[in-house]
Parts: sequence; C-alpha cells; structure tokens
Amino acid sequence: MGNRAQSRVTVTGRMNPPLYFDYNATTPIDPRVLDAMLPYLRSEHGNPSSSHAYGLRARSGITSARSAVASLIGARDQEMVFTASGSESNNLAIKGVVFSQLSRRPHVVTTAGEHPSVLVTLRYLEQRFGLEVKEIAPNGGFFKLLAQECARVAWICTPTWPAGASPRRTLRIWCAARESSGRAR
Repeated sequence: MGNRAQSRVTVTGRMNPPLYFDYNATTPIDPRVLDAMLPYLRSEHGNPSSSHAYGLRARSGITSARSAVASLIGARDQEMVFTASGSESNNLAIKGVVFSQLSRRPHVVTTAGEHPSVLVTLRYLEQRFGLEVKEIAPNGGFFKLLAQECARVAWICTPTWPAGASPRRTLRIWCAARESSGRAR
C-alpha cells in the first residue's frame, strides 16, 4: 500500500486521514457496542464454557447479547450463533445448508468473484461430498444460468444482488415460471 495508507497533506496544510472504503471487511465499532464490550475485554474475560465464576460471568454476558440480538430481528435466542469472522460465518452457513440437503445432491450456483471463504468451502464440499457447483464468470450469465438451473439450486452464493430484490422470492418466481412453461427439469 505504501503512501496510500498514509495521511495526506491538503492545500491548506492540514492533515487528512486516509479514506477507507472497505466496509465489507471491517467497520468502526459503534460506541454503544464498545461500551457493552469493555467489561469483557478488561475484567470479565473468563471462558464462557467453564463453570468457575469468571466463566459464568462471561457466559451471562453472551446469553444477554444473544437475547438482545434475537429480539432485534424477531428470532429466538437459540437461533443466534456468534462467530469470530465473516469467513467463519460463510463456512458455517454453506456447510449447514449443504449438509442438510446431502441426500438431494445439492447444486450451488456462485460467481467466480465470490470471497475466498465461500469458494474454498464450495471446492472442499465438491471434492469431498460430490456437491455440484456452477461458478459463473463475473462478466455475466448469472441470472441466465440461475433461470435454467433453478429447479436444482440448493443455495445461491453471490456477493451482489440487485438492490431491493429478494433472492428467495426472485428464485421462486423464476422456478414457478419455468414449471408452468413445462421447461423444468
């Protein structure tokens, strides 16, 4: 990165911090989140799986956080799974969907420009479990292939979906149209 990551001097001679555009990778922490986390970063640092006092306090914090997140999105506490990173989340979500449908020989459509945590996981599942993966070049063809393959698709992995569109709803519409036209597999 070199000089790009350094501060820049403006015409007025004031320093401006570098511009950061990779909010998909990480974002500044919300002050409210930081305030809630500080006790666990400073003194409540026990292993939440342990039965000693430090662990019980840490477990209580996780339980409270799980409940708060669940209530924000209208879910049950037990549906909340915390991971350490987006890569871990991608891996867990993809394997969960594929393993739940192994008897159906799931079919996955993704783009070649997807995050490595998605592509590596899909390649592993393809080699180890015979998952059928269609990887589409970023220059197009995704929606055309999806429309052709929709009856067989178990999972859609794409980093960009048209704003306001619902992948599940769109896929159901495409599949219904194909089935009514007699072109479904």
